[in-house]
Order: sequence, then C-alpha cells, then structure tokens
Amino acid sequence: MPIATDGDWITATSVAEGRTWRVRFVDDLLRATPEAVPDLFRLSDPVYATANAPGRRAVIIDRTVRSLFGSRFAGLFERFGIDPVWIEADGGEESKNLTQYSELAARLLALDLDRRSQPLILVGGGTITDIGGLLAATLYRGMPAVRIPTTLLGLCDAGIAAKVGVNHAGVKNALGTFAPAPLALHCLELCATESERHTAAGLAEIAKVALTEDVALWHMLISHGRELRERRMQHPVGREVLWRAILPMLTELADNLREARLWRTMNFGHSVSPTFEMAPGSTLSHGEWVGIDMALSVVLSMQRGNLAPDLGLEILSVLGRTLGLPLWHPLLADPGLLRSALRSTTALRGGRLRLPVLLDIAKVEFVDDVDLGDLEHAATELRSHSAELGCSATRDEEVIG
Repeated sequence: MPIATDGDWITATSVAEGRTWRVRFVDDLLRATPEAVPDLFRLSDPVYATANAPGRRAVIIDRTVRSLFGSRFAGLFERFGIDPVWIEADGGEESKNLTQYSELAARLLALDLDRRSQPLILVGGGTITDIGGLLAATLYRGMPAVRIPTTLLGLCDAGIAAKVGVNHAGVKNALGTFAPAPLALHCLELCATESERHTAAGLAEIAKVALTEDVALWHMLISHGRELRERRMQHPVGREVLWRAILPMLTELADNLREARLWRTMNFGHSVSPTFEMAPGSTLSHGEWVGIDMALSVVLSMQRGNLAPDLGLEILSVLGRTLGLPLWHPLLADPGLLRSALRSTTALRGGRLRLPVLLDIAKVEFVDDVDLGDLEHAATELRSHSAELGCSATRDEEVIG
C-alpha cells in the first residue's frame, strides 16, 4: 500500500521507486522530550540508519521564526542530543531564488557535513522547505532532510511535497527536482503566531483537497472555516482538518511521484496561478492566487454547464467569506497574462491543458478545450461575483510572503 497510518504517523511509499517518507503529528513539539517521544527525529529508511545518532546538524531556519522560537528550538535540540549549527535564511517568495540558494550552499559546504549521518533540518514556511529541499537534493548529489513547517501552507502543502525548487527568470519553481524529505514533523501550535491572512492562504490549499477529494472535509470548512482562520487553526477540529488534507496529497505523490501521469487532481488551483503569482504587480501570496485560480475554475465550470450554479455560488462564498480569500485581482483583466498562463500550463502538462474542473464536490474531470476567450469570459463573471461578495483584492494590497 502506498499510504499507511499508525497513530500520529502517516507513511508514504513510492510504488515505482520504493522510497518512503513519513509525516509525524506532534502536539506541543517545542516541549517534546526523549522520554515522551524517543523516536522524534528517527529516519526509518535503512539508508539513513546512521542519521539517527545524536550529533551536529545544520539547521536552516527562517529569520523570523528564529526570533520567535529560537530559544525553544535550541532547547528541543539540546534535549534530543542535537548540536545545531544555525543558518538563518530569508522567507518569502521573493527570496526563493538562486542567489539565496548559492549563499546557503556555500555555508553548508563549509561545514563538511556527512551526507548520510548529518541530515539537514529545515525550519520555516514554504520558501525554507522548498529551497532547503533543493539544497538537500543537490548537495553532494543528495542528503536527507527533516522538515519542520511553521506555517499552515507549509504544513498542508510545501512541507509534505515531493517537488522542491527555486524561482528563476520570472518563472515560479523553474529550477527544481522531486525529492520528498524522509521525515516531516507537524505541529499546529507553530501556526498560532502567523497572521490571519497567512492562515487563509493555507486554508486555500486545504480547500483544494476538499473540493477535489473529500466531501466531509469540505463540510468541515463550511462549518468551521471562519473559526479555523480567526483562531489560526488552534481549534478542536484543526488537527483532523489538516490530517484529512494531507492524506490525499501524499496518496497522489506516492502513486505518481515524478508525475508520469499528468492528469492530477492536485493541479486544481494551480493552472493560471503560477503565472499571475510571479507577474509584476502581483500583491498576493501563493495560497491567495490558488484561491483565485479555484474560483476562476468554478465559474468556468458553471459557464460550461458542468457545475450546478447554486453549488458554484456556495463554493465562491465559502472561499471568499468563510475562508477570507480574495476572489479577484486586477491582473485577471490582462488578456496577455491569461494567454501566457494557458501557454505555460500546456507546456508543463505535455502539450495539453489537462485542466481540472469540478462537476461536484470531490468529482473532477479534465478538459483541454478551454481557450483565451473562455478564460476572459470567466474572469469577467468572477469579477462580478467577487464584488457582490466583497472579496476583491487591489493593486495596493500589502504583499505577504
């Protein structure tokens, strides 16, 4: 089986490659002790058996995270016999580039790390796990990494993803590879200090899974989405929501690690969003653009007669009002960007659009016959719905990482 669950553990195994990676849910991670959680940092892959001994570790940590939690992480590492070499890095999408990659690589190479017994530890949001994951995949042609995501987006998406990389030449994740980390430690308490807007961005990725895979999860977002956002996931259903969001992601990755199959439900919300996220004048984060991409797809599905209008409007309301996501940005009115998004997505998906569109909650089909006119029509209608719901972003929006 590609996915196995056991208590706090989710284990994914690539059917094609026999590689295994694990996600562990840990309550109050920063207070963990070896007596209570003796195998907290243990890597199960026999290749990395020597990595389970105490000793020196390079810890790539987001600067802001270290200012908030540095002393508590230091205490955690001390209790588990880890001697950290701290390497601070900049978070935010604008820092996910070759410049920072090169700077971090130079720092790591100067440490003469053992590529088997001294795994990297990556602490931060999606930028840290993405760029750190690329470093782990390429340094000495590959070494293990332990991811500790500290944002909701990191917990439900980047922190468990197989794909790692950096942006380059104005293209999102232009340089990268497939390299799942053998271990990710998930602690919802680490999300408590992020802004409500950041939490909403993470909820967009959870909504993606709910809409394409899990009716029950969708109803949980309808019932509790506002509270989850306002309370930064510190809610009685927060853990179950995150767990349910992760399982389908890991299942698809385990069964299709290197995307041999290009029909992927997890591409929902990721068709036009990468182009717009990287465009000059974008003021929204990755998760926020994913939300807009999903909203655009919902309107497109309604216009094609694939999705019942009442359900489509309910989805837009949940995304916008309940989860607090923008549904519109002025860049959507730029046909040049829409054309570029179509071209880029088609190239990345083997010469076909393979656009996932909703037929119902947890029911998706893939279409190729969507052109620029269809997207412009959908964008125009989405603008009206967004205005009615009061969920539009502006060019003056403060940019978040």
